Amino acid sequence: MAKICYNILVCKQNHSTKTLPYYNTICKDIVRDGNDFLFISGFDKFDDIPVLKLSNKDDYNNQIDKTLHPFCHFYYGKTDCDWVYVGDDDTFINTVNLNSIINQLDKEISKEDLAVYGNICAGWIPPGWGKINIAEKNNLVLHPHGGCG
Repeated sequence: MAKICYNILVCKQNHSTKTLPYYNTICKDIVRDGNDFLFISGFDKFDDIPVLKLSNKDDYNNQIDKTLHPFCHFYYGKTDCDWVYVGDDDTFINTVNLNSIINQLDKEISKEDLAVYGNICAGWIPPGWGKINIAEKNNLVLHPHGGCG
Protein backbone atom coordinates (compact mmCIF):
# COMPACT_ATOMS: atom_id res chain seq x y z
CA MET A 1 0.00 0.00 0.00
CA ALA A 2 1.32 3.44 -0.92
CA LYS A 3 2.15 5.79 1.93
CA ILE A 4 0.64 9.27 1.79
CA CYS A 5 1.89 12.31 3.65
CA TYR A 6 -1.00 14.71 4.17
CA ASN A 7 0.09 18.34 4.39
CA ILE A 8 -2.69 20.53 5.80
CA LEU A 9 -2.22 24.30 5.54
CA VAL A 10 -3.19 26.06 8.76
CA CYS A 11 -3.01 29.48 10.35
CA LYS A 12 -2.89 30.41 14.00
CA GLN A 13 -6.04 32.54 13.79
CA ASN A 14 -8.11 29.40 13.03
CA HIS A 15 -6.29 27.05 15.40
CA SER A 16 -9.19 26.37 17.75
CA THR A 17 -11.95 26.46 15.11
CA LYS A 18 -10.30 24.49 12.27
CA THR A 19 -6.95 22.92 13.17
CA LEU A 20 -7.98 21.34 16.48
CA PRO A 21 -11.21 19.76 15.13
CA TYR A 22 -9.28 18.52 12.06
CA TYR A 23 -6.64 17.00 14.32
CA ASN A 24 -9.30 15.27 16.44
CA THR A 25 -11.20 13.79 13.47
CA ILE A 26 -9.61 13.43 10.03
CA CYS A 27 -6.06 13.04 11.37
CA LYS A 28 -7.19 9.97 13.33
CA ASP A 29 -8.30 8.37 10.03
CA ILE A 30 -4.99 9.31 8.41
CA VAL A 31 -2.98 7.64 11.18
CA ARG A 32 -5.33 4.63 11.27
CA ASP A 33 -4.54 4.05 7.59
CA GLY A 34 -0.78 4.04 8.28
CA ASN A 35 -0.14 7.46 6.76
CA ASP A 36 1.46 10.64 8.13
CA PHE A 37 0.25 14.21 8.41
CA LEU A 38 1.84 17.60 8.89
CA PHE A 39 0.14 20.87 9.70
CA ILE A 40 2.02 23.40 7.57
CA SER A 41 2.14 26.79 9.25
CA GLY A 42 3.68 30.21 9.42
CA PHE A 43 3.94 29.98 13.21
CA ASP A 44 5.85 27.89 15.73
CA LYS A 45 4.30 25.02 17.67
CA PHE A 46 2.66 26.25 20.88
CA ASP A 47 0.58 23.28 22.08
CA ASP A 48 0.35 19.51 21.49
CA ILE A 49 -0.78 19.87 17.88
CA PRO A 50 2.17 19.01 15.59
CA VAL A 51 2.78 21.98 13.29
CA LEU A 52 5.72 22.39 10.96
CA LYS A 53 6.68 26.00 10.33
CA LEU A 54 7.68 26.18 6.66
CA SER A 55 6.87 29.84 6.13
CA ASN A 56 7.74 33.07 7.90
CA LYS A 57 4.27 34.54 7.46
CA ASP A 58 0.96 33.29 8.73
CA ASP A 59 -1.73 34.89 6.61
CA TYR A 60 -4.04 34.14 3.70
CA ASN A 61 -1.78 35.95 1.21
CA ASN A 62 1.03 33.51 1.97
CA GLN A 63 -0.80 30.42 0.69
CA ILE A 64 1.53 29.99 -2.29
CA ASP A 65 4.55 29.79 0.01
CA LYS A 66 2.81 27.28 2.29
CA THR A 67 1.65 25.26 -0.73
CA LEU A 68 5.04 24.97 -2.42
CA HIS A 69 7.13 24.21 0.67
CA PRO A 70 5.62 20.74 1.29
CA PHE A 71 6.56 19.71 -2.25
CA CYS A 72 10.13 20.90 -1.73
CA HIS A 73 10.15 19.17 1.67
CA PHE A 74 9.13 15.94 -0.09
CA TYR A 75 11.41 16.46 -3.11
CA TYR A 76 14.50 16.83 -0.94
CA GLY A 77 13.70 13.61 0.93
CA LYS A 78 12.54 15.06 4.24
CA THR A 79 9.45 12.84 4.34
CA ASP A 80 9.14 9.07 4.07
CA CYS A 81 6.17 8.72 1.75
CA ASP A 82 5.18 7.80 -1.79
CA TRP A 83 2.56 10.50 -2.33
CA VAL A 84 2.03 14.03 -1.02
CA TYR A 85 -1.38 15.55 -0.38
CA VAL A 86 -1.63 19.32 0.14
CA GLY A 87 -4.90 20.89 1.25
CA ASP A 88 -6.38 23.51 3.52
CA ASP A 89 -7.72 23.04 7.03
CA ASP A 90 -11.27 23.43 5.68
CA THR A 91 -11.01 20.52 3.22
CA PHE A 92 -12.78 17.27 4.05
CA ILE A 93 -10.76 14.21 3.03
CA ASN A 94 -12.44 10.86 2.48
CA THR A 95 -9.32 8.88 3.33
CA VAL A 96 -10.83 5.53 2.31
CA ASN A 97 -11.61 6.78 -1.21
CA LEU A 98 -8.29 8.61 -1.54
CA ASN A 99 -6.35 5.50 -0.47
CA SER A 100 -8.21 3.48 -3.09
CA ILE A 101 -7.42 6.02 -5.84
CA ILE A 102 -3.77 6.33 -4.78
CA ASN A 103 -3.28 2.57 -4.68
CA GLN A 104 -4.65 2.30 -8.23
CA LEU A 105 -2.46 5.17 -9.45
CA ASP A 106 0.54 3.65 -7.70
CA LYS A 107 0.20 0.61 -9.98
CA GLU A 108 -0.02 2.76 -13.12
CA ILE A 109 2.65 5.42 -12.54
CA SER A 110 6.39 4.85 -12.41
CA LYS A 111 8.14 5.97 -9.20
CA GLU A 112 10.44 8.11 -11.36
CA ASP A 113 7.53 10.09 -12.80
CA LEU A 114 6.12 13.22 -11.22
CA ALA A 115 2.34 13.26 -11.18
CA VAL A 116 0.24 16.20 -10.03
CA TYR A 117 -3.52 15.90 -9.66
CA GLY A 118 -5.59 19.01 -9.08
CA ASN A 119 -5.76 22.52 -10.49
CA ILE A 120 -2.64 24.40 -11.55
CA CYS A 121 -2.17 28.08 -10.67
CA ALA A 122 0.64 30.55 -11.25
CA GLY A 123 2.21 32.32 -8.31
CA TRP A 124 5.24 34.37 -7.42
CA ILE A 125 8.43 32.62 -6.29
CA PRO A 126 9.36 33.84 -2.79
CA PRO A 127 12.77 35.56 -2.44
CA GLY A 128 15.61 33.27 -1.45
CA TRP A 129 14.15 30.13 -2.99
CA GLY A 130 16.54 30.13 -5.93
CA LYS A 131 15.74 27.73 -8.73
CA ILE A 132 13.21 24.98 -8.18
CA ASN A 133 12.33 22.15 -10.55
CA ILE A 134 8.89 23.42 -11.49
CA ALA A 135 7.97 25.32 -14.67
CA GLU A 136 9.09 28.92 -14.19
CA LYS A 137 8.62 32.07 -16.25
CA ASN A 138 9.27 35.66 -15.16
CA ASN A 139 9.56 34.64 -11.48
CA LEU A 140 6.16 32.96 -11.65
CA VAL A 141 5.88 29.31 -10.76
CA LEU A 142 3.14 26.88 -11.68
CA HIS A 143 1.90 25.06 -8.61
CA PRO A 144 -0.95 22.74 -7.65
CA HIS A 145 -3.99 24.43 -6.19
CA GLY A 146 -7.39 23.01 -5.37
CA GLY A 147 -9.37 26.20 -4.85
CA CYS A 148 -11.20 28.33 -7.35
CA GLY A 149 -8.95 31.33 -6.75
